[in-house]
Amino acid sequence: MRVTKANGVEKNLNILKEGDHFGELALLSGGVRTASAIALSDAVILEVAKDDFLALLNEIPAFSINLSRTIGSWLQGELKGDSVRNKLHIIGLVYSCGITANFAVQVIEFFADKDKKIAVFSDRQNYWEGIGVPAASIEKGAIERTQQYVIKASEAVDHVFIDIGHQATDFIPLLSQCDRIWCFIEQSRGSENTLASAMQLLDYRSSILLKTQWVWVQEKSTTLAPVISTSKNTSENTPYDALRLHYVNSDIDNGSGDEDDDNQKQTLVKRDLSRLFHLANDIQLGIALGGGGARALAHIGVLAALEEHEIYFDRISGTSGGAIVAAFYAAGFDSEYMLQLFDIGIKPPKWVKYIPQGNKWYLLAMFRSGLIEKRFHKVFGKNTQFEQLILPTHIITTDLISGNEVVRSSGNVADSVSESINHPLLGRPILRDGEALIDGGILNNVPSSVLRNNNVDYIVSVSIGAKLQKSFGKNDSTTSKAKMKKVGLIGTLFRALEVGQNGLENHYENDSDFLILPDTSEYQFEDFTRDVELVKLGYQSTIEVMPELKASYLEFIKTG
Repeated sequence: MRVTKANGVEKNLNILKEGDHFGELALLSGGVRTASAIALSDAVILEVAKDDFLALLNEIPAFSINLSRTIGSWLQGELKGDSVRNKLHIIGLVYSCGITANFAVQVIEFFADKDKKIAVFSDRQNYWEGIGVPAASIEKGAIERTQQYVIKASEAVDHVFIDIGHQATDFIPLLSQCDRIWCFIEQSRGSENTLASAMQLLDYRSSILLKTQWVWVQEKSTTLAPVISTSKNTSENTPYDALRLHYVNSDIDNGSGDEDDDNQKQTLVKRDLSRLFHLANDIQLGIALGGGGARALAHIGVLAALEEHEIYFDRISGTSGGAIVAAFYAAGFDSEYMLQLFDIGIKPPKWVKYIPQGNKWYLLAMFRSGLIEKRFHKVFGKNTQFEQLILPTHIITTDLISGNEVVRSSGNVADSVSESINHPLLGRPILRDGEALIDGGILNNVPSSVLRNNNVDYIVSVSIGAKLQKSFGKNDSTTSKAKMKKVGLIGTLFRALEVGQNGLENHYENDSDFLILPDTSEYQFEDFTRDVELVKLGYQSTIEVMPELKASYLEFIKTG
């Protein structure tokens, strides 16, 4: 059972099993249905007309009692906030070339390493036996018998994988049993033609495409692969957003000394294998990165520590400086490369330190001249789109016309980042159609709520402004009135905004499951010269809370 929220995001309300019923509340209240029922597999449905339903209530007391119990159980679950998990029990793995065939193996091995009980049915049984993984053989002349075996296996294990290669059209009835079909496509191998080949593998059948999710796989690099345009029929008949995964190449020593593609192994990165694992278990983890100018460099250290301890996310959001890091991370960049890009995009040259308040003046010049926007277009790529990022990403800005926050989840990445970091004391509002945009931190400095609105189940929020420096200019709480130093207009406005945002910090806690709060209070908003220090600070702050975070994370992964 599924409902569409006002923001257009779909949410699963319930997963019905054999003997369950739906639609009774509308009949009892006389209203209309507010949710949609979608069959995940072939089903036989008994339709009961309203008059017959009411007659059953009056004539069969047991019917009324059982109905009341069901509704009561459902309401109790809603009050407790219990989530319904639409786990993928039967997963089809379809591949179109040798590289992607290897990825199917890696997915299955990853699931097995997570202590999940799995069963494998494959048209290449000899291959699986060769690597020591038991697999049942799929034969063309025994499809019906294999279908029964698949059903039986799904009742005994966590996940059943149906591994099928170039002959997928011969096994369409078997694929129709799948809850989801992941069709792996290697991005560099002729995008349009490869997609057409994958469509042909699935026999162009709408019933199969309704279960299919395209998995585009690309080599990990600093360049993002382009968005692949799909045919009208493909986009209409495939309801799931395409996934993008990274792989890395490693040399295979076969004694020949050659370094060609045949002597390299392609391995999916763990971050992306974890995303598939989360998806199969119907859980979604997200991380929200808060704003704070140069202090946002601490996010790089936070993410490095999380990756080091194999804590991975499926969705990311960011505001202001956090938006920069969110976009870098979503592109698959590592911490060292992120730091390099910060240096290219915004770090001042060394001579600036000889100018009084040089860092502030440098930032002001960067924003007022439009140079900051040009640099981020260079860093991200002038035409890079959200759809090219590996992770679904949300970047937050503020619209002065409507007075509302604006969430960017599609379109041009560099434009969206430029809007989100557009500090009102440094830059002029960026004008779009019907919008005048400034820093997203004015309204939502740690955007955990955006993740929750997109059905994220477990959210880690990182606030770099939770701890406020207890000084104003050269004055602190011990400075007497006679010794108080005046602070200029710009400095006063910066501090006023900082204090205001700090007062809003606690609002994100309600939408967070775990908080990471690096103490960046001694670092100035505009000082990007202390980049390495801030990265180390973010890393160490995360390591300090890692035992508690890891226990919370693993418990959630285990229980869902």
